Amino acid sequence: MSNLIIALLAGTLNGLGDFATKVASNRISPALGAIFLCTGAAIPGVLYLLFINHSNMLVTKTGVLYSIAGGFIIGIGTILFFTLFSRNVNLSIYQPVIKTMVVLTAVVLSFIFFPSKISWQQILGIIFSLAGIYLLVR
Repeated sequence: MSNLIIALLAGTLNGLGDFATKVASNRISPALGAIFLCTGAAIPGVLYLLFINHSNMLVTKTGVLYSIAGGFIIGIGTILFFTLFSRNVNLSIYQPVIKTMVVLTAVVLSFIFFPSKISWQQILGIIFSLAGIYLLVR
C-alpha cells in the first residue's frame, strides 16, 4: 500500500474518531471519555499483534519510552478535546483548528529535531494554515 493511501486512510479514520468523540463529549465526563477512547484505541493494536509475524518485531527502550510519553501527551489532549466539545462548540470550526495545530507542531518539531530543511512552500503553507485558523474562529 502506498504512503499516500495510508495517510489518506489514517486521516479519514482520525476524522471519524473525532466525530465519534464529538458525539460522546456531552454524554460523558472528559476524563472518563479519555479513558474509554484510549482503551478503544488500544484494541486495534492488540488485535494487530495477535495476527502478525512476531519474529520481526522491533522493541527498544527508547521506542517504548517515547510511545508511553506520546500516549500520555495524547491522553491529555484527549481530555482537552472532550472538554472543548462538551461545551457544544462547532465541530466544523474547532476540529480543523486542532488538526492544523497538529500539522504545525509536527512541521516545527521536525525542523528543530530532525535533519529536515523547511522550504518556502512549507513556510507559505504554515502562513496559510495560521490564516485559516484566524478565518475559522473570527
